[in-house]
Amino acid sequence: MTGTQESFELAHEADVGAIRRRLTTLATDAGLDETATGQAALIATELGTNVVKHAGVGGALIGRVTVGERPGVAIVVWDRGRGMNLEACLTDGMSTTGTAGGGLGAVA
Repeated sequence: MTGTQESFELAHEADVGAIRRRLTTLATDAGLDETATGQAALIATELGTNVVKHAGVGGALIGRVTVGERPGVAIVVWDRGRGMNLEACLTDGMSTTGTAGGGLGAVA
């Protein structure tokens, strides 16, 4: 990541909103278009919500990046949950909680 990275605790739904809003601001500041900014917001929401819902607590690191000469944003999310079957969880429709199961599939 280039510039300043910011870390956030993820323990409550309000924390998910905080990382979504901040990543949206960083994407806009980086000059990303409306579609890419919306995708960044969706990714932050899905990843943060999964931490809070399934692990209870974790964290996120967000910041701006540059790949070649293209500006962008990055998010890294972690937790100390019990783990998951990554291949199964990235399949649309897979859910461990009875939801529609589109979250991680949308992020991948």
